[in-house]
Amino acid sequence: MPAECAKQNYCEYKHEKYPGKLFKNLLNDTLNIATNQITGQRRGEHTEFEEVCKQIDEYVTIYEIIDEHDNTRFVAQTDDNKFKNENLIGRCQYPGKIMRTVPLLTKPEIDTNEYTLYCEDITTEFMFLVLSHDGNSLENVKSKEIPVGCACRYRSKH
Repeated sequence: MPAECAKQNYCEYKHEKYPGKLFKNLLNDTLNIATNQITGQRRGEHTEFEEVCKQIDEYVTIYEIIDEHDNTRFVAQTDDNKFKNENLIGRCQYPGKIMRTVPLLTKPEIDTNEYTLYCEDITTEFMFLVLSHDGNSLENVKSKEIPVGCACRYRSKH
């Protein structure tokens, strides 16, 4: 995986050895439709809540993943966009212990002497169409966890 993706379970940078022509050949006979249409954000309407942990969302084209067996795998993509694997990645803007003052921490029901609040990425596993180990076919595999959001958590100080 490219150095830009160190410590991640996915990579949005195209590796110099990415087998784009091979994917085009493998997918050419089976795909005649564009699959890169974005269906829109799948979030409910805005409700009144306090955003303690800010989240950054970004649609990325994923070229490589780490599968559930710790293997690096090339994800099927074609340069002509007949087949494109694009995912919404969500991450905490400031992961870790909340060090700034936020209105939530001033509420009497939150005892900051008892608890520490922190921001943590929420992750999930996805299924991806990837090149087989022998390079002759495609297969579906489960990825390791990929970030999809940010949550505010708390820990007891005791």
